[in-house]
Amino acid sequence: MPSLPRSLLPAILLAGLLCGAGVMIAQERLWLTAEDGMGGIEGDWIVTGIAGSGPVSGNDITLNFTGGRLYGFGGCSALATEAVATGETLALGAVMSGGGDCPGAVLEREGALVRALARVARWSVGADGTLSLLSAGGTAEVTARR
Repeated sequence: MPSLPRSLLPAILLAGLLCGAGVMIAQERLWLTAEDGMGGIEGDWIVTGIAGSGPVSGNDITLNFTGGRLYGFGGCSALATEAVATGETLALGAVMSGGGDCPGAVLEREGALVRALARVARWSVGADGTLSLLSAGGTAEVTARR
């Protein structure tokens, strides 16, 4: 996929939403970027759990950490934000969403994902390879696998 300047992402998401193309935009994978040295968190992840919404199955909810950004697909629309990782600390910016037109349950789960990402303060990868995005208090807000 060709690379676009990061400064255009908000305009592209907004244009897609205003033109009713949110679903088309949502089919593209989004990237969550972070500083160099993200190590074990860099790359593609498939979400397996979201705090407050239970296990995830059916439609793929994805996250991709790369180059200081987080991109993803929330089940309905594309997501993007800035991400800064320092050791196991993870600071995420406000999550932008394409706002696709989806069934209520899918849209509710996407909203739960956005709210969970807002609470993330740390990350870890377990011995089984599971990524856990954790709140400051250590609660697993989002879990994912490669």
